[in-house]
Amino acid sequence: AFSVRYFDPDGNPPGHSWVCIDAGTPRKQHVRMEFSHGKHADGYYASTAVTLERGMHTYCFRFDEDAGSDLERLECKLRDTFDIGGPLP
Repeated sequence: AFSVRYFDPDGNPPGHSWVCIDAGTPRKQHVRMEFSHGKHADGYYASTAVTLERGMHTYCFRFDEDAGSDLERLECKLRDTFDIGGPLP
């Protein structure tokens, strides 16, 4: 599962929130994130559990105030990498 703190300086809650995993690859996933706690414009959002293969993955968070936005066209402002380690079968 993924969790992130969202902050909008104008005090606007996001219309949509996603975590994008392995964007730009055939194994990409866009997982909706839901408000968890705090304030909607300054609080925490979390995803449901996500099943991933072992190995390196990238992820980024996408928040959008416009509920009608096209997820594929939104850019990630920050992309990070993580490794799900362990021996491969």
